[in-house]
Amino acid sequence: MRMHRRAQALAMAGMFVPALALAAPWAAWEVPAGYREVAGGDHARAYVRAGDDAAHPAERLDVRMVEVPPSEPLGDWFAALRKQREATCPALQAQPGASRLDAVPATLREMWHCPRDARSGRGEVAVLKAMRDGTRVWLASAMREYPPFEAGKTPLQKAELARWTVFEQSLALCRDYTGAAVCMGDPAALGAAKTIAPTPDEAVALRRAESRGREIYRQDRLAWKAGDALGKAGHLDRNTRVKGWIALPGARDAGDVYFLGGDAQAPLPLWVVSFDAAGTARVRAGRADDLRRDDLAARYRARQSALALQAKPCTPALGSAVLRAEDGQGWLVYTLARGADADTVWIGGHTRFRMAPDAATTLNAEPLPAGCGHIGRRDANGRAYSVLQMAQPESAVPLETLIAQQLDAGLPFLVATPEAVWRVEGGRVRKLDVRARNRLPEAR
Repeated sequence: MRMHRRAQALAMAGMFVPALALAAPWAAWEVPAGYREVAGGDHARAYVRAGDDAAHPAERLDVRMVEVPPSEPLGDWFAALRKQREATCPALQAQPGASRLDAVPATLREMWHCPRDARSGRGEVAVLKAMRDGTRVWLASAMREYPPFEAGKTPLQKAELARWTVFEQSLALCRDYTGAAVCMGDPAALGAAKTIAPTPDEAVALRRAESRGREIYRQDRLAWKAGDALGKAGHLDRNTRVKGWIALPGARDAGDVYFLGGDAQAPLPLWVVSFDAAGTARVRAGRADDLRRDDLAARYRARQSALALQAKPCTPALGSAVLRAEDGQGWLVYTLARGADADTVWIGGHTRFRMAPDAATTLNAEPLPAGCGHIGRRDANGRAYSVLQMAQPESAVPLETLIAQQLDAGLPFLVATPEAVWRVEGGRVRKLDVRARNRLPEAR
């Protein structure tokens, strides 16, 4: 399974937020391609190159977790580790890396060159990264043996350093699933994860998010199709009086989209694009009696009133959807970020407005999520992803706008929220039981 591991989409759920500030952290990491695990447990993992002898590997990656006294600084612990290595390599050269001992978590990096080990007679190069939280230290190391080499020189190859860098930089401490991409779990664990039942509160929130997300998608998709049809009919030139639209989906691909002029309080039907069940479009002029259909006037008033309060958008174009509030008290208006690049999925840049029953008074406006987060559908080499991976740090379940975006993208989404990992596909959300191998301590 190929993942998109860089995107982190911030989210505002408006539901309930788990309090995990005091949760015990775990370490997670990414194993570069071409390695296999040869040792494991609750305190250590070891990997060697696929073709290496596990007992005598030329190259090895290790992650281990150790307990240290509360009073011992990370720098002192690491110095003792270095001194231990110098016992068999008196000529050890330690090169400091980017370290942050005053950060949370404290982090220390070094590269070691051992021109000749006294026991093996071989040279060795290693990169190390240590991270500390409380009394626990996690140490990631990558090393390779070489023939003895001259002090001050390195036999390390660029390809070796590149894969070590991926491994070392990926090590992260996680207090929940959203802290870093690796906190969700490794690709193998995510691909094999089974579905588990959500909690009762999650189940209620999921039903609401799924219902809203599917309706947002249907309205937005119908509106964009109608816009194309109206443009081809020559009614969207620079002199158009159209100021907004309302989409009313029907069964299958059927539905009507009303294009209106006038202000929020005095809407003027201009054009109607109707689609039959096969998706064939028919364009007609609007009529005054159109306003009596399906609360069209109230929906348009809610849309235009919300747009008047829209903050600076993330994209030049905005989609929209207008839903009845589930409690029957007012309306939900969504504005949706829309970019020109079909290979970009906008996770952020959307807003939900809660409108009063009069459809003119805005009760609240909430970004879903905050920021202009977006991710590409292809990697740096132009290859299409089969799954998009992202995080929603401030929501308990995937948001309705994300469900709508998943339907639009046509790709499964793997979504991390603080206490769970979810798979969104076909507008449906499933909670996953992720048993990741690349973490210490192990998941229980």
